[in-house]
Parts: sequence; structure tokens; C-alpha cells
Amino acid sequence: MPETVLRVLSGDDTGIAPVQHAFAGAVLAKTEYGVRDEAVLRAIRLHSTGDAGMTALDMLAYLADMTEHTRSFPGVEMLRDAANESLTGGMRRALRRTVGYLEQRKQPVHPATFRAIKALEIDEEVRI
Repeated sequence: MPETVLRVLSGDDTGIAPVQHAFAGAVLAKTEYGVRDEAVLRAIRLHSTGDAGMTALDMLAYLADMTEHTRSFPGVEMLRDAANESLTGGMRRALRRTVGYLEQRKQPVHPATFRAIKALEIDEEVRI
């Protein structure tokens, strides 16, 4: 792994192993593939955790990853339907499912996920 990525992954906000690929992916997109669009880099970074102030692009990346066609967990069809009906409604449901899944397995939940849930509870619709 390039040294730049390893430096980024040593930061406090990336210490939860299952989501490190999102942070590494954003660094690699920028350093190895020349992606300069900060909105795209942010969407890559947040596609596994979410966060407060998510844009429509951020939500699309999160939901696309969670509901892509090879996913087969219980409830994925309902999640796909919710995402197709409402971007923010789909995000609320997806984030709650993520927290429930992780808590049931006694795994840590990234703090950004809780920030995303709180922000979506406050905002009824995404402000683009």
C-alpha cells in the first residue's frame, strides 16, 4: 500500500478496520488516479460510514454500495425499495440497519455513522 495511504490510515478517524477501505480509496483516487473533484473524493470517503451534512452524491454512493445487486442480506429488497422511493428515507433506513447489524455483532460503529443519523433526523430532506 502506498506510504501516503498508510499515513492517512494511521489517523484517529480511520481506526475501525472494516471502513478503512473508504478512506484509503479516497486517497488512492486522488494520488494514484488523479481524481481532483472534492465532492467525488468525499463520497468515496463516506460511502461506508456516512456523516453529517451528506450531499445527494454522498448518499448515492453509500446506498449504491449497500444495495448493489450482489448483496443478499435479509431486508436488502426493502432497503432498495426505500432508497428508490426517497434518498433521505433510504439513508435513514440504511444507517439504522448498519448500526443494528454492528451492535448485534458487538462491533464498533464509526462515530460518523451516528452523526449522519442525527443529521438526517433533524433534516427532513437533503439540501443540495
